[in-house]
Amino acid sequence: MTKRVLALLLCLVLCLSLLPTAFADVPQDDPAPVGDGALDVPQDDPTSVGDGVLDVPQEDESLDPIAGAEESLALPAADAQIVDSGTCGDDLTWTLDDDGTLSISGTGAMANWSYGSSPWYCNSSIQSVVIEPGVTSIGNYAFKFCSSLASIALPESVTSIGDYAFNSCSSLTSITLPESVTSIGNAAFSSCSSLTNITLPEGATSIGDGAFDGCSSLTSITLPEGVTSIGHFAFSDCGSLASITLPEGVTNIGNYAFSGCGSLTSVAIPEGVTNIGDSAFAGCGSLTSIEVAASNRSYCSQDGVLFNKNKTELICFPCGKSGAYTIPDGVTRIRSSAFSGCSSLTGITVPASVTSIGSYAFEGCSGLKTAGPIGSDCDYEFGWSASIPAYAFFHCSSLTSIAIPESVTNIGEAAFFHCSSVTSITIPEGVTSIGEAAFFHCSGLTSIAIPEGVTSIGNSVFFHCSGLTSITLPEGVTSIGDYAFNSCSSLT
Repeated sequence: MTKRVLALLLCLVLCLSLLPTAFADVPQDDPAPVGDGALDVPQDDPTSVGDGVLDVPQEDESLDPIAGAEESLALPAADAQIVDSGTCGDDLTWTLDDDGTLSISGTGAMANWSYGSSPWYCNSSIQSVVIEPGVTSIGNYAFKFCSSLASIALPESVTSIGDYAFNSCSSLTSITLPESVTSIGNAAFSSCSSLTNITLPEGATSIGDGAFDGCSSLTSITLPEGVTSIGHFAFSDCGSLASITLPEGVTNIGNYAFSGCGSLTSVAIPEGVTNIGDSAFAGCGSLTSIEVAASNRSYCSQDGVLFNKNKTELICFPCGKSGAYTIPDGVTRIRSSAFSGCSSLTGITVPASVTSIGSYAFEGCSGLKTAGPIGSDCDYEFGWSASIPAYAFFHCSSLTSIAIPESVTNIGEAAFFHCSSVTSITIPEGVTSIGEAAFFHCSGLTSIAIPEGVTSIGNSVFFHCSGLTSITLPEGVTSIGDYAFNSCSSLT
């Protein structure tokens, strides 16, 4: 009995010794609080319990190797690297990166360079130019021959574009000049052969000499109302330019301003124009009419032909006109290049009132083959009876024959200059004076007889008459000028 009681007590002690281990609190880094009799289980990302439904935490997508795959493969582009830099004014600096972008920043005027001395001269790697606000001018010759330059951004701080600034930038297709620009320099955009469009600022007052010369792709341009002067050669050889509107404020149109604009069909000269230079519209092969405002005090037009106001000077016969033309009586002068390039002109009658003819007046008039006095049924008929004016047939290279009236006593300077298709000519016996270079480069002329009354042969009279094989000089000739028979290679 005693043994049985001891065994029972020993078993009870053993059981009691195990109770602290079963009910002991387990230590936690972040102990879980107990509430409402329910044990909250701690988690690295704890769940929340609500409405009896366990909200299961979602895995962070940033840890998902699939979800972020596309972004992880899109590597950022490397920054453009600076390949060259320098200064271009007292307070201006520039950088050129390997993408071909030239950036100019600072304050004040850009330096002016001479031909070939700009730091970017003939740099074909420059594709775009960004000029920051603060720069006030584009220097002379700045970007000349930058053949790959296709775009440029100019800030409102720029007020002037220098001479030859963008000359021969053959990839430049368009440009907008800010309203702050008031001056466009000589040849600023000349030979920009791809330039199709340019917007000029309203503040511009003048277009420099040759500013757009040779911009062969330029189809149209609007000149601001403030423009008063168009320089020499400003738009010459703009072969695609089909129309131009001259502002009312224009007073001056320079020499050759629109010469060679082969697509130009008509021109309207406004009231205020007081000067039109020589050859301003020469060689405009499609030009059929030049009209002048009736109120203009310096010029007028008749049948589309441009004259001075009192019609004593014929200034320009539009090259696109065809057929025969009679110059009105009373005209005393024919301006230089007045009929130049008029290849559709089939006949011309020059009255005796004309005593002065400018150089190249009939150059390129390929339809004029014969010349003689009025009534001779020649293509080129003239009314002169005593004197052939200087430059009368200057560069009439299509003329094959010329009949000089017996009453003529004087042949003017360069009268038959470069009449290279004339094979023979008879100088009347009454001629006593032959001007310098009168028969210069008449290479088709094979023989000529000088009248007895001539006492001197002037300078270069028969220069380069390479076909001339014989010449008869009268006994009365006492002097022969310099180069009178120079380059007469067939003369023996």
